[in-house]
Amino acid sequence: MMLTKELKKQKTGHSEISHAGRLAYYIANILMPASPSGFTLNPMTLQTPVLNKYKAANTYFVSLKGYEQQFQQQPVFAEVSEWVNKYNRLLHSPGYYIGGWLDAGIYYLDLSVAIRGRAKALRIAHVNEQRAIFHPSSDKTIYVPNKLPIVA
Repeated sequence: MMLTKELKKQKTGHSEISHAGRLAYYIANILMPASPSGFTLNPMTLQTPVLNKYKAANTYFVSLKGYEQQFQQQPVFAEVSEWVNKYNRLLHSPGYYIGGWLDAGIYYLDLSVAIRGRAKALRIAHVNEQRAIFHPSSDKTIYVPNKLPIVA
């Protein structure tokens, strides 16, 4: 999804809004209201990651422990901005993505990475104490089993 011209031109005082401010605005005011069931966003481009057909079939998004925040109601700009600023350094690093979704009345924001291979993604999710991974090709959430097979 492209940012609107209005958002690109929006200013605070005399200076343009920072990238972190645009990112927080986009998440809080555009993505979360439009996509409560979930979204994945490349924070550097402000677009949904585009994977070619081959890569997408074998790519999974895995959330990282310690970078998730839960909200009892849809977060407002100030709350999203606080989260974005807290992880701003990583959000400007290649390979990191923002995930957001609503589950059982709780809104989530987290930092995730794209992992090739289902077994590897499940292992990384298990280590990061995650309940699930996301498969963008099928648009499915895959739950992490309590016990994973041991791979030599």
